[in-house]
Amino acid sequence: MHYVVCGSDPGTSNLGVSALGNSAVEGLYKDNKTNKFTILDSLKGLRTLNYSVSSGFVNVTLCGAKLSKKFYQKESYINLKFNCFFNGYFNNNCKHLLSADVFLDVSGGDSFTDLYGKFRFNLVNAPKYFALKNNIPLVLLPQTYGPFISESTKNEARNIVINSKMAWARDLRSYEVLKQLLGDNFDPNRHRVGVDMAFALPVKRSDNKVNQKVLNWLNEGSINKVIGLNISGLIYNNPEEAKNRYKFKTEYNICIEQLLTYILDKTDYKVVLIPHVLTSPLGDYESDFKANKQLIAKLGLENSKRIEMQDANLDQCEVKWLISQMTWFMGTRMHATIAALSTRTPVCTISYSDKALGVFESCGVGYSVIDPRKLNTEQVLSEVINSLSNKSKLQFDLDACVPKVCIDAKNQLQEIDRYLRN
Repeated sequence: MHYVVCGSDPGTSNLGVSALGNSAVEGLYKDNKTNKFTILDSLKGLRTLNYSVSSGFVNVTLCGAKLSKKFYQKESYINLKFNCFFNGYFNNNCKHLLSADVFLDVSGGDSFTDLYGKFRFNLVNAPKYFALKNNIPLVLLPQTYGPFISESTKNEARNIVINSKMAWARDLRSYEVLKQLLGDNFDPNRHRVGVDMAFALPVKRSDNKVNQKVLNWLNEGSINKVIGLNISGLIYNNPEEAKNRYKFKTEYNICIEQLLTYILDKTDYKVVLIPHVLTSPLGDYESDFKANKQLIAKLGLENSKRIEMQDANLDQCEVKWLISQMTWFMGTRMHATIAALSTRTPVCTISYSDKALGVFESCGVGYSVIDPRKLNTEQVLSEVINSLSNKSKLQFDLDACVPKVCIDAKNQLQEIDRYLRN
């Protein structure tokens, strides 16, 4: 079976997006090693890449496909669509995609919405339309659906889901939204509830890439005293814009600065700042690494012996391993926290999106979601410190619930594969 995996471009430097595609390959390759994989990205031509899987590596094909007015570019969906009339004879990208048995689309996990504007909505849906218009079966992998601001985009999304072979939601809350979207067209055999695919992502230890100071901490027997923080560059690097857009009551930057000060002054924990969105480490407003640099500079901690910034050099499997080594973890990027959840690492999240709650609830720790839209700075800080103090309860609840979630993550991909083969 030749699978084309969409909505998980490994070139975005968002490790959460990369984790989704890697997890799909892991699950489907493990179930049937004859499966072949193509990952859509936005670069030129056809290329190859090794993806980490639990048994080692699997070679996947990268295929460029993007929304562009430059119709002469082979990666442009305008060009791809035109060349479908000739079965891709004049366009190798098109020919390769037409050879697919199935398109699997994960929409970046949470981007099947018009919340980010019409261009982003069209970009996310372009591979879906390519599959449907060429009669290639389309499966919507576990993801969120909506919200939809416009009724026209909501209707468009509904039609895509109706015409898909299967559509999976990644938690019970998202499943209810999927049911409402479909209305009378809901079919429990085709429209299913699953879990976020990143729960199936393999871990990979890379001692040559993890900062030496962090490795020394982990190797010297002080592992129970090392905690991790993931700071969202999207919020920290432009707090006023983020506060207005997401309606924060919390002053996020002040809260993070006070949290780090508390940990260093009131505890003996060592702290690793772990980036999960790596774009242009010092030049991009979304970069978590840039936020870490600014945080350290703001607090004058450049020479602190108890804090270390992990370099922006790990891939999705390697950063999952690092997060799994923490005795407690606090993250704002959702897939950074899923790396903790899936490895049963005590975790809380300062989350400004409803999407986190369903995932945390599926792991029995919905109480560990701290919403800066509802709580003020002092309250959020108090909740995070309380989480750190009660990490043993988190550990107990995760140990009770997460094994089943990880099994479900593997089983859902096997079920999709078998459903399509039958």
